Amino acid sequence: NDHCGLLNFLVTANPSIRVIMSKKCAQYLAVGAHCKHAGERYANAALGLIVGAYTRLNKNCSETFPPYHCRKLDIIIETDNDHVLPQLGLDGKILMTPGHTEDSISLVSGQAAFVGDAARGMLNFAGKPYYPILLYDTGTCLNSWQKLTCAGVKQVLPAHGKPFSINKLF
Repeated sequence: NDHCGLLNFLVTANPSIRVIMSKKCAQYLAVGAHCKHAGERYANAALGLIVGAYTRLNKNCSETFPPYHCRKLDIIIETDNDHVLPQLGLDGKILMTPGHTEDSISLVSGQAAFVGDAARGMLNFAGKPYYPILLYDTGTCLNSWQKLTCAGVKQVLPAHGKPFSINKLF
């Protein structure tokens, strides 16, 4: 909900927007609610306490959002993809980077990667620095980080917190 809650507003305000997402993401968006993986958990207990307190105190926190149904001009990808962005006039490629969620993707442009929640740049004092706050599989997360490294990424730009060097992941 914190990454897609405004999606319907955005495409209504600008119908020419092309939304790029994984096939799994398209399925999740149509539900309109956080789809929990059986293995989903906080990276550690301290993060669970912090986020739990925040959600109880914040009246606007919700695990639901307006469902989004893919349109014909949206782009659904099923594997790593290095041709969609150039076709749209953008420099970069999209990598499947599960671990936080099964549908996580990252946009790599040059030596920078926009990773969403596949890593975090905040609350590192709470332990498990840079790990996603929520994750469903640690090994899968680490494999995704390795994939970013192999793609030549030097700077990680997370959805939450400050950008950081990829060297901090390992």
